[in-house]
Amino acid sequence: MVKKNCIENLRHELNIEGVAIEIYDSNGNILLDIEEELNKPFTKEYIISGYQTIIHIDRDIYKDGLESISNIVAHLVKEKLKKICLMFKLDDLNTFNFRIAETVPDAILVFDNNGYVKYFNEKALEFIEVPKDEITKRPLQDFYSTKLKVVEVLKNGSPVFNKEIFVKTKEGKKRRLLKTILPIVDGDGKVVGALDKIKEINTATKFINNMSGYSARFTFEDIIHKSEKMAKTIKIAKVGSNTDMTVLIQGESGTGKELFAHAIHNNSSKASKPFVILDCSTIPKELVESELFGYAEGAFTGAKKGGKLGKFELADGGTIFLDEIGEMPIDIQAKLLRVLQSGTFTRVGGNEPIEVDIRVIAATNRNLEEEVKKKNFREDLYYRLNMFSLEIPPLRYRKEDIIKLIDCFLEKAATKLDKKGITISNDALDILINYDWPGNVRELENAIFRAVNLCFEGEILPVHLPESIVEKTEIVVPVRGKKADKKSLEDMEIKHILELLEENNGNKKKTAEILGISRSTLYRKLKKYGVPL
Repeated sequence: MVKKNCIENLRHELNIEGVAIEIYDSNGNILLDIEEELNKPFTKEYIISGYQTIIHIDRDIYKDGLESISNIVAHLVKEKLKKICLMFKLDDLNTFNFRIAETVPDAILVFDNNGYVKYFNEKALEFIEVPKDEITKRPLQDFYSTKLKVVEVLKNGSPVFNKEIFVKTKEGKKRRLLKTILPIVDGDGKVVGALDKIKEINTATKFINNMSGYSARFTFEDIIHKSEKMAKTIKIAKVGSNTDMTVLIQGESGTGKELFAHAIHNNSSKASKPFVILDCSTIPKELVESELFGYAEGAFTGAKKGGKLGKFELADGGTIFLDEIGEMPIDIQAKLLRVLQSGTFTRVGGNEPIEVDIRVIAATNRNLEEEVKKKNFREDLYYRLNMFSLEIPPLRYRKEDIIKLIDCFLEKAATKLDKKGITISNDALDILINYDWPGNVRELENAIFRAVNLCFEGEILPVHLPESIVEKTEIVVPVRGKKADKKSLEDMEIKHILELLEENNGNKKKTAEILGISRSTLYRKLKKYGVPL
C-alpha cells in the first residue's frame, strides 16, 4: 500500500495544468484525486505499479495527440511514484538502522568526507570526550591533539579492522580504543564518508579472556589435606587473599603452588576478573618480554599485524600468576619491577604507556635469597615480591595427608581409566607412606595413576608401584605363614612375576608389558632372583 505522505508528495509533483489524475487501490478506495476544471476531457485508464490510474486531459488546452500526452503523463506518474516511494523506503530503512545502532554495545560514528560527524549513537558520547551539542559543529579532529585514524581513512579509502588506537583530547584526556573504520563510497568509487565503530579495549580483552579460559579453577576447598601444617598454610593464604599485596609462594616442585595461586585469586575481591598464568621456565629468554608486555605492530620481523596483547594487558583488573619467577631473565626482572612500582609499561616496539590494575602472585621452587646472593635475582625485586610470603610444606613433612590424597587420586584414576572398584593393599600403602616423595603431590598422583593402569586384579600391590619408589623404601612387609622380614617384599615381587609368566605361557614380552617394564628389565629381575631364562 502506498503511504499517505507518499501520495501527498506525489500530488505536488504531478500538479500539471489541464490534467486531472485519479489513483485507486485494489479495493476501489481513492488514494489520489487531482481535480482540475477541464473542458470535454479525454480520459484513459491505466494500471500503474498495481494501482488503477485514470488520467483526464483537457481537449481545449491539448488539441492534438491527446493519447500520446496521456501516455506521457502515465509514464511520469509511474516514475514519480517509484522515486517518491523509494525515498520513503530508504528513510524507513535508515530509521531502522539508526535504531539498531542505538541498541548495539559499541560506539557508532558516521562521518562525511570533510570529517564532520553526521550521525552518532549515545554510546559514542562515552568514548569521544566531546559535548553532545558540539560534536556536529566542527570536524572531530578539532577536538583532539592526536591525528585521528578516520581522517586517514577518508583520505586514502583504506579500511581499518580491529586496530588498537590511542587518542588524546586537547584537554589531555587519554583513551585506548579498539576501532573498525570503513570508508563509504559512491557509485563512482569516490570516498564520501566513513563509518567508525569503537569498542573499549577492556571489553575486547574481557572477550579474549572468556574465549581463552583465563580464569582460576580451584578454591581453598579443593586443597586436599588432613595435616595441621597444611591447615595452617591455608589459613595464612586466606588472610593474604583478602589484600591486594603481592604474594610470593615458595615450595618444592609438585607441592601445589599453582593450586594455592588459583585459590588466593578466587578468594579475593578480583575473583570475577581474569586470572592469567605465565610459566617463566617454559618461555624462551628472547620471548619473555613480548609475552609479558605484548608488542606493537611492526616491532620486529614476523610481528603479527596489529600487534599482540601481553599477559599484563590480558590480566588487567585481575591477577597475573608468574610461575617459576626464579627462571626470569635478569634484564626482564628490572622491567617487571618498574611495572610493580608504577602500574604502567610499554609494549615492545611501542611508545605509548599502558596503565594496568593488577595483583601479582609469583611462585618459585628456588631459594630466592640464595639466588640474590649469587646475583641471579634482583634484590629489589625480591623484596617487592616478598610483601606476603607463603611457604608450602613438602609432602614428607605432612605424612597425614598421604592417605587422603591417595583416596582422591584412586577415585580420579579409576574414573578416568574406567577401572572401578580398585583398592590398595596394606603393603603398597605402607611403601607409599614411608617414601620421601621428592616430587611431592605430583609424584604421588603419577604413581597412583600408573598403579591403577597396571592393576588387573582389583587391588594395587607393591609390584604395581614404580620401581624407583619401591627400591628406595625400606619397609617390613609380612608374608603369609612367615615372620616379617626385609626380604619378603622381594619374595612377593618374584611370586607375582612367576604367576604372570605362567598365565602367559612363558611369554616374556607380554609379561613385561603387563608389568609396565621393558623386556630387559624383566630379564634382569629373573636373573637377580635366580630364575632360569
